Amino acid sequence: MSKKIIILIEFVVCFIATIMISIFGINPENWRDYKYTEYLNFTETNIQLEADDDSCEISWEIGPYDATIKTISFIYDKNICNISEIDYNNCTAIVTFVQKIGVTITGRTQDGKKNTSRINITFSNSGSGNVELD
Repeated sequence: MSKKIIILIEFVVCFIATIMISIFGINPENWRDYKYTEYLNFTETNIQLEADDDSCEISWEIGPYDATIKTISFIYDKNICNISEIDYNNCTAIVTFVQKIGVTITGRTQDGKKNTSRINITFSNSGSGNVELD
């Protein structure tokens, strides 16, 4: 084989390895050890708050325990509430309300499986003013 062909083959292999790393975010030699999440569940699916409450804590379970990536993203109306103090180790976060109306928050795993779970938070005076986003 000529040197040009060997150099071209080496370039193609390096290019493919770089693409794999950027897509999967893991080292190519560890891809067999990658473990996807199988479930995501909020501990409580309905929380009723009093009219004078400004915030609440939410928690969730994600598994299996040895999943490679156990982070989640939240989908919610940012005009109603903010989510802060996210602790992925203890699976908790604080929801602080800008407006005191009900909201549905969807959690979604970030490992490619996109498991989801929803939690509804309402106020004792908010009636049926829930805002749900997907």
